[in-house]
Amino acid sequence: MLRDVKFCWFAPTSGDFEYVCSATPSEEASISSIINIAKDAEAMGFDDILIPIDPRCMDSIITASFILQNTSKINTVIAYRPGITTPQVLGTMLKTLDNNTNRVKLNLVQGTVNDALAQGYPADSLAFLQNRMYSFAKSFTELLHANGFHNYEDEHYIYKNASINPIHQSFELPLFVSGGEFAMRLAGEFFDYYMTFGDSVDNIKAYIEAAKSYARVHHQRTIKVGMGVNIVARATTEEALNDCHKMILHASDESLQQTRAYYRQHLALGNRKFEDLASNDFMIDRNVWAGLAQVRTGPVATIYGSYEEVANKIADYIDIGVEYFSLTGYPYRKEVENVGKVIHLLKKELANV
Repeated sequence: MLRDVKFCWFAPTSGDFEYVCSATPSEEASISSIINIAKDAEAMGFDDILIPIDPRCMDSIITASFILQNTSKINTVIAYRPGITTPQVLGTMLKTLDNNTNRVKLNLVQGTVNDALAQGYPADSLAFLQNRMYSFAKSFTELLHANGFHNYEDEHYIYKNASINPIHQSFELPLFVSGGEFAMRLAGEFFDYYMTFGDSVDNIKAYIEAAKSYARVHHQRTIKVGMGVNIVARATTEEALNDCHKMILHASDESLQQTRAYYRQHLALGNRKFEDLASNDFMIDRNVWAGLAQVRTGPVATIYGSYEEVANKIADYIDIGVEYFSLTGYPYRKEVENVGKVIHLLKKELANV
């Protein structure tokens, strides 16, 4: 059903970039530019806007407060990392922000050791980050559902008579987590949405089945599965593919070197070899290009094509059970309108189903 499918845009709080991994932004980050992007996303039919957490970004919670004050419908999906503050403090901050709006959601992000150190909180290994992530998720969700004072203790957090305040106000907070197998298991136990990176339709179908099965079998829970993917939608297929290649023209030498070094030791998207992606011109499905793997790791898939082709491709993912789309495009200020046209086509099409 259309009402069950949500579309999310992105707030570029480290600056808006016309080219992926270029050294300098095409527009410096500012509250006024983020507000304008959020207003445009709301007008184009997006349900949510994701506010990232990164050492280079503006604060996600303060940014969300400005967006909420200057829009009327769009929800803020606030990314946050364990370790920056305690679960109780974060819960109180979000509950205070959500007061009288009901437009706040949380995306918990593990991050890397370097991310943690750049922001001044302790981390010495991936295992430590995952252990603290689990602890944060467990203590945070217990606090959310305590309906009063709560006691909790493990190696990372200790609470005595703790509460998320104001204590007498109900607070339903949709929770997201994205990533690989560890995130999938975490979602199955604690979160509402498991977010995976864009991939072929067949691979995403397998991820959905695995995530929902794990939640059901191991925790007797039902979760939703979403996908984060870049979009290049144009008047024609040829124009879109040409603009895909343009995105990586200004990648810095540093990002290129780092990416090459990474893929000498790791597999690429969907456990593929980087060389196999390259030999197929980075095409992983009809109208899906993984060429961003040439300049970065993590989310590298792009759905490209005419507006109708992109809408039809997204509809393919909806048909296999994707219920949430976190969409990106470069630069965000410009691409929100192009991607918004796709959302309009999708909503029109799905409303007639």
